Amino acid sequence: MVREAFLGEGHHPFIHEEDLAAVAAVALTCDDHAGTVMEAVGPPLSTRARIRSIGAALGRDIGTVDLAPDGCRALWRDLGRPEGAIDVTLFALEVHGARYAELLRWTLGQRPSVQEVIGRPLRTYDEWVRENIDAFH
Repeated sequence: MVREAFLGEGHHPFIHEEDLAAVAAVALTCDDHAGTVMEAVGPPLSTRARIRSIGAALGRDIGTVDLAPDGCRALWRDLGRPEGAIDVTLFALEVHGARYAELLRWTLGQRPSVQEVIGRPLRTYDEWVRENIDAFH
């Protein structure tokens, strides 16, 4: 069971760690992007979409409870998360949900894009889940 605030509305850009490493390798080994600020981001995904991906890989449904922000704050505090990290995460989930269209335009509008830099399609969250499924058993 996943209990969190903004399950369907809050989105975070996803980038596979191998794609991020590939961007870093290009930035460190060639001059093609010297002086360029590269925002290495992938598509925004909601927590609910991530949960569905994990459930599909496990072959079962994962239940969810959409908490109010204060309930989520209390849960995370009980789990030992630092107060500042809780504040930032809840803020990001709320703002990314309220401004999803802007977030999507920003992630899709990055130039150079991660795909352009690394010369291949981005790895998906579903691929990441399959590669790391043992962490979810």
